[in-house]
Amino acid sequence: EPVLEAVGELVEVRLSFLGERTAGGGVACLHGESECVGNKAQLCTHKHWPSHVDVDTRGLPAHLNWLLFLRCAAEAEGGRPFNTTAASRIPGNTHACLQRYSVPSATADAIDACVRGAEGATLLAEAVARTHTLCGHHSSRPKTACKSCTMSIEGKPACVLDEGAVYNCTGLASSQAWVARLCDAAARAGWAPSALPLACRAPSMAAGGPSRPGPSWPTVQGHSYASIDPRSSADFAIRYFGATLLSDSRPRCLGKADERPPREVSVRLPRHADFRGGGLELRFVSNPRKPGGAYDTAAHTAAMTLLFGNLSVNTGHHWNQYFDFHLGFYARPSDLIAA
Repeated sequence: EPVLEAVGELVEVRLSFLGERTAGGGVACLHGESECVGNKAQLCTHKHWPSHVDVDTRGLPAHLNWLLFLRCAAEAEGGRPFNTTAASRIPGNTHACLQRYSVPSATADAIDACVRGAEGATLLAEAVARTHTLCGHHSSRPKTACKSCTMSIEGKPACVLDEGAVYNCTGLASSQAWVARLCDAAARAGWAPSALPLACRAPSMAAGGPSRPGPSWPTVQGHSYASIDPRSSADFAIRYFGATLLSDSRPRCLGKADERPPREVSVRLPRHADFRGGGLELRFVSNPRKPGGAYDTAAHTAAMTLLFGNLSVNTGHHWNQYFDFHLGFYARPSDLIAA
């Protein structure tokens, strides 16, 4: 889930299932007919899932919120994911899971009709054929042939999770590695850099960027900025981005403008535990030779609004893109910055 929360907008999830075609044109599932019914329930739910459900999507993009149903269907008694076939409640929990996410009754009826009819049978046959194309047929021998769950990227097997063992995951040992692989795939597919999610655009995740010892959430190094009034610049970061003041070094002597030592004010931005990174240290340094009057917070806000548009999270798209890419943090919504 952390991977889909970070870069889900790049991903289209398709389900494939283990099974074999029968002489009569149907499908025989590994654990019998009830498994076939459960598989069709998942495929039909994906096919008929409403475009919007009024629930907490847990960070998933809208086109993937049907995965909430899979999470629910995979629950055993007590709400924990089942780890044995005997503990599975599929397909008996289909309607309860649809009700949990307030799926309209008309949609639930369409899903039920799909499961019971030709549509569901066709979807299952296609899913099994997809499995055979991706990784072949199932075998009971350990670590051979096609297993559940085999994950694929761009039509090629990428990783296997089977009976608690994880294998054949070359270069995909962590969530961060999956994010990097998907970002690289999107870049190769022609996505514009500015259209990629933040997890792709941050410096340590950018495709083709500098070499790195291993995949990790992006980290951002410090930056220095010239400012007529360093403290006002720092106050702006503190006020709008929750920065913490680190130091304020004031000039100790007076004299001509070009002889005065610079004033330096340093702040640290909040650090996020997720893909946004953060923790950036900014240093604002006075430039005595630059003409102009006091550059206070209001003037700074006005200048940024002129350059990057409205500063709210919802409408300040250019502002947020600029800081997402260069600094790795978001503008916080408030009445002040939305004005």
